[in-house]
Amino acid sequence: MPICVRICSELDSIYAYRAAVTINFMLMIIAYAVLMRIIMAFQKEKKVSYAALISGIAILYPSWLYYSRSTMTEILVMSMYIVICMLMSQYLEKGKKKVLIALILSLVYIYTVHMRTIRIVIAACITLTVQMVTYWKQSKKTQVLLIIIFGIGLFLTATQLKTYITGNIYTDNAQQMITYNDYSGQISKIKGIFSLTGIRNLMISFVCKVWYLGLASFGLFYWGIAFCVKRLKEHKKLIYLFILLATAGEIAVTAIYTTGIGSRIDGLTYGRYNEQILPVLMALGCMAVMQSTKVVKPSVMISGLQLPLLVLILYLIRRYDQTNIHAYMILGISYLFNDQTFEPLSYHITAYVLSVILMAVVIMILRIGQKKSLPILLAIIMTMELLLGMRLAAIFSENTQMANFRDIQLINIVEQQQEEHNRLVYVQEGDRSFADYLQFRLRDAQIELLYDDSELTDDDLIVTDYLYSGIEKLKIKYANWKILGHLAVFYN
Repeated sequence: MPICVRICSELDSIYAYRAAVTINFMLMIIAYAVLMRIIMAFQKEKKVSYAALISGIAILYPSWLYYSRSTMTEILVMSMYIVICMLMSQYLEKGKKKVLIALILSLVYIYTVHMRTIRIVIAACITLTVQMVTYWKQSKKTQVLLIIIFGIGLFLTATQLKTYITGNIYTDNAQQMITYNDYSGQISKIKGIFSLTGIRNLMISFVCKVWYLGLASFGLFYWGIAFCVKRLKEHKKLIYLFILLATAGEIAVTAIYTTGIGSRIDGLTYGRYNEQILPVLMALGCMAVMQSTKVVKPSVMISGLQLPLLVLILYLIRRYDQTNIHAYMILGISYLFNDQTFEPLSYHITAYVLSVILMAVVIMILRIGQKKSLPILLAIIMTMELLLGMRLAAIFSENTQMANFRDIQLINIVEQQQEEHNRLVYVQEGDRSFADYLQFRLRDAQIELLYDDSELTDDDLIVTDYLYSGIEKLKIKYANWKILGHLAVFYN
C-alpha cells in the first residue's frame, strides 16, 4: 500500500485519482476473497457457490460501491476489518504465532489509517485476553505475552509516527480539524456522558445508529447479530465475541462523536463511521436467514421495532427544528434524496418505507434461494445493489461532475499562464475556499493566499471562487478573465 501511495503521489492529479479508484476496486476484490474464506470456515457443508454468492451480496453493499469512487479511507478500512476478522478466526482456531503477528500488524495499521478503528483494537485485546485466561497453558501464555508486548511497542511507535507525519503535512487550519476529530476533541463529549442528560443523549444516539444500520443493510444487520449471539452460546467460539464487541464498540464510538452534531439531521443516524462492520454482518445475516426455519415473524418484528425509533427521530427533528443534512453520511437510506425538495420528516418516512420493502424482497429471495435456483435468485439481490449504487452516484456525484470538469479547464488556463506572471494568487473570502482544488491540480506551484484584493498587482495571476463579491471590480481591472465551474481567473 505505501508503494501504491508513492506511485500515486508522482502521478498527475487526475491519473492519481484514477489510480486511487483502481486501488479501491483491488481492495474490494481482496475483501471479497477473504470474506468468502471466512464464510467457508463458518459453514458446516463448505459449499463454495454458497459462500461466493453470499460474499458477493455483502461486498456489493450500495454504499461501498459509492465509496469506491472516492479517495476516502472507507474501502481500505472495510477491507482491513475483513482481513482482521479472518486472522482473528484463524488464530483463535489454531493458535499459530505467525498469525498472531500478522493480526497485530493489521491492528496497528488499521488504527494508523483512522482513529475511529480504536474500537477494533480494543475488541481484539479483550477477545485475546479472554482466550489467554480461559484456554491456554502457562508456557503458551508467556510466548503470547511477549508478542503482545512487542505489539504494544509497535502500536506506540506507529502512533508517534502518525503524529509526526500529520504535523508536517497539514496546515494550521487542517490541524484544527484534526484536533476536533482526534481524542482531544472528544474529551468534552465524554465528560458530558457522565450525567443523566448525557446518558440519555448517548442512548438516543446509539439506538438511532442501530436503526440506520438495520435499514441500510436490508435488515441483515440484525440477522447477523442474532447469528453471532446464537453461535457464541452454542459453540463458545470467541470469533463471534470479537465481532459483537467490535460492532458494539463501533456504534458506541460513533454515538459519542456525533453527540456534538446537534444542528445536523444526519448526526442522529450517522452511518459512514459504522458501515465498515456491515459486510461481515450482512454475510452472516444471509447465512442466518437461509438457515432459519422461520423468517416472516422475525422480519415483521424487525420492521415493527424500527417504527417507534422512526417516531423518536421525527420527534427530535421537529423539537429541535433540524433542517441541515449531509445526506452522503447516511447513504444507506438516501436512495430517494433530493436536495431541491428535501423535507426532513418525509425524507425519513419514505426512507423507512423503502427500506422495509427492500428488506422484504431480500429476505424472500434468500429464503426461496435456499430451496432452489440459488445462483439466479441471489444474483437478483446483487443486481438490485448495483442499481442502488448507481442511484447514489447519480444523486451525489453526477451533478457535480460537470462543474469539476470545468474547474479542470480553468486550472489548465492557469497552468498555461503561470510562467508569464510574477506570482499566482488565490483570493479567499470568508470560509469559502477552493485553493485546495488549485493546489491539487498544480502540485509544484507556489500559491499565495490573500484575503484582501487591495494587495493585488497588475502582474498577478489571480484565482478566486465564482461567488467572490469583488468579481466585477476584478473584471474591470484585468483585461482577461474567465469563470468556469467553481472558479474564476483574472490576468493581464
